[in-house]
Amino acid sequence: MSEPLTWWLTIELIGAIAFPVGFLFFRFLPDRGYGFSKALGLLLLSYLLWIGATAHVIANARWSIVLILVLMAALSAILAVRRRDDLTRFLREHWRYVLVVEGLFAVTFAASLWLRSFIAGSDLTSGEKPMQYAFLNATLRADHFPVQDPWFAGEPLSYYYFGFINMASLMKLTAVPTQIGFNLTLGLTIALSAVAMFGLVYNLVATLGKPAHAVVFGVVGVGLLLIVGNLEGFFELWAVHSDGPRWLFDWLGMPSLDGSQSSSEWYPTQEPFWWVRNRHVPTSWYFNETPFWGFQLGDNTTQNIVLPFVLMTMGVAFNALRSQSLFDVSWIRKNVLTFLLMALIVGALSSLNSWSFPPSLFLLVLAVVAGNWWSGRGAAASRIRAAAGFSVLLAVTAFLLFLPFYLESRGAMWPVVPSEVSLGAEPNLTLITQPKYLFIHWGPLLWLTPGFAAATLSWGFLSRLGIRSLAGLLPGLAPLLIWALLVFRDLGGGGLVEEIETRDANILTIAILIGLVTASTLGCVRALSQRRNAIGESVMFSLASIGTGFLLILGVELFFMRDSWGGARITTMFKLYHHIWIVLSVGAAFGLYYVLFHLRFAGVVSNLGKYLWIAAAVALLAAGLVFAPAVMFSRTNGFSTPQSLDSYQFSLRRYSPEQYQSVVWLNDHVDGSPVVLQAVLGGEAPWGVSSFTGLPTVLGIVFHETAWRGSAELVQQRVVDVEKAYTTLSVDEAREILEKYDVEYVYVGPFEEARYGEAGLPKFRAFMDVAFQNGEVVIYKTRQKRVYASGGQ
Repeated sequence: MSEPLTWWLTIELIGAIAFPVGFLFFRFLPDRGYGFSKALGLLLLSYLLWIGATAHVIANARWSIVLILVLMAALSAILAVRRRDDLTRFLREHWRYVLVVEGLFAVTFAASLWLRSFIAGSDLTSGEKPMQYAFLNATLRADHFPVQDPWFAGEPLSYYYFGFINMASLMKLTAVPTQIGFNLTLGLTIALSAVAMFGLVYNLVATLGKPAHAVVFGVVGVGLLLIVGNLEGFFELWAVHSDGPRWLFDWLGMPSLDGSQSSSEWYPTQEPFWWVRNRHVPTSWYFNETPFWGFQLGDNTTQNIVLPFVLMTMGVAFNALRSQSLFDVSWIRKNVLTFLLMALIVGALSSLNSWSFPPSLFLLVLAVVAGNWWSGRGAAASRIRAAAGFSVLLAVTAFLLFLPFYLESRGAMWPVVPSEVSLGAEPNLTLITQPKYLFIHWGPLLWLTPGFAAATLSWGFLSRLGIRSLAGLLPGLAPLLIWALLVFRDLGGGGLVEEIETRDANILTIAILIGLVTASTLGCVRALSQRRNAIGESVMFSLASIGTGFLLILGVELFFMRDSWGGARITTMFKLYHHIWIVLSVGAAFGLYYVLFHLRFAGVVSNLGKYLWIAAAVALLAAGLVFAPAVMFSRTNGFSTPQSLDSYQFSLRRYSPEQYQSVVWLNDHVDGSPVVLQAVLGGEAPWGVSSFTGLPTVLGIVFHETAWRGSAELVQQRVVDVEKAYTTLSVDEAREILEKYDVEYVYVGPFEEARYGEAGLPKFRAFMDVAFQNGEVVIYKTRQKRVYASGGQ
């Protein structure tokens, strides 16, 4: 199969084109941004395509992508010629590093695709793939942007869809079909994340003059991010092969440890293992996804796609911290292009995965504040004011660069509300986490990061601070105070007391998290109180990353975004937990290096404590590594399932050949984005042709569209109209509904017949032509001749 090689060569070309830009932009990093060059090139390509096609200056077409790459290459060539001495010197001195990055990228890309090939061919409708296929195909069909919602005909896509433009631009450029490109995207995201994580940790360590150590711990960072899981997999495997210790399994309270699990293999063979474990344990602790869980599921979710770009934004923050600049309005005037690129990188997160934008901007602002503090130029208060003004301008510019996205996304804005578990007849324990489950999920990271934070402190420093050290509690106590005030407003004083009592052990969880935020804060204060040096910059940045992660976990315990379908914190958890895993992994990788090579104790007892901590870290990392191989073997039946990167190979093509033929016909014969009527998705209609063609339909999945549109009434009206269009015996009534939504094609297949019955279907022949028909499917077309523009593919 040539498609993976084609994509590898294409992204190598894009990375090479972008490197001179990154070389200048990331000039304060030891690797000059080489680990981010591929992600940077893809971002620049996609942004220029998006903004150009949104303004109707260019079309969403292959020629546009080629033109953009040519222009980018011309600009990079100019920069490379002007900086040829610096570039030549860098490549001569760092060629081994370049080979390591390229080797890591190639190996990760190939390995992830090889693993995916055992599942991809039969994994078509699990998770949110129908939605993602629909968005991707709709993006490919669009002449210009915004993309039209394939599940809500007549309206723009009210979702953060920039990642699908990334996918679609590569597919258009290489002419790779969606069913293969979808899986190549998954492998590409993993590989981009791997080299970005490697590059970031490498830079944190290499600034200390230890390139060999930097390579080793860069690889450690990749493992923490992409392979290490939580500790549930370890307990699961233990329970499968042992009856005890029963007291421990009972105390943990996980359904999978009740003794009912068994396996003839070393790995669990019961099918729910890969789905339920590490995610749904127990009812008070679910949707706790890790990056590995998300990638093994095979979905191109926005929280997966955004990973390399979050890491690149962290690289921007560390680059800013190391620049020794005073960030103010004057700096912006002198560095306009650098400022715009900084704003573009962080601003892109809003349209890639909006949940990642606020915490990434927060970390970047912390880096700016720290940089200004260390600059020593002027009074401390003026430096902080300058940092605040710079940060406001950065946020505003990031917003303006993606203004069309905000104007297009007209869906509901979910309110942030306090978690109030005591409401209702029974406590809603899904809103809180007990301490044992906090540790089980974050296990290895929750050991490495606090150990690192504690190692950066000393009794001497704390004693010098004295009572002022209590100020370190403020960042952790602030969200708790806000939560208490909101609960008091809603429930009154008695209700607040009842809420605290109902939370029970969760109060300890909150106390632990506040303690971790405090330790990280004090570590940052100590770093800032010392003279600026390389170790201080890396420690400061890593502690800021860790503190941001702990604040997010604390926030999820106290607040959630109340969505349109029930108000649980499910979405808040699986969106933010991915981001938290990123920032904690970065801090944990550097923290492990710091403890091993920079922490020195004089006493025997202290050194013994250090080595005991290291031994526990090794044990927890080993336990966290259990889940990945167990899932790989479990999902592939010991790597014995048929292999293919074509998602249709062993599913749609084999088990629904006639529906597959209809999908092929629509993709081959229908240009543009005319509306097709199909069954509302869900239940006996888990997917529809809109997913695999990108053609807009009247309504896709009610659940999702209700959330995106913020109006259940609007969505339900379409449910009624679709049902009436299929079931009514009146030609006039059916024609009126089709005209209301500008429907040109009506799809009648097994799902439509199962859901709406056959009685009302013959009427379509009275006023429509049969455009396609086989044994299971009939596609009707309106008799009015319409002309649609080509999709530019």
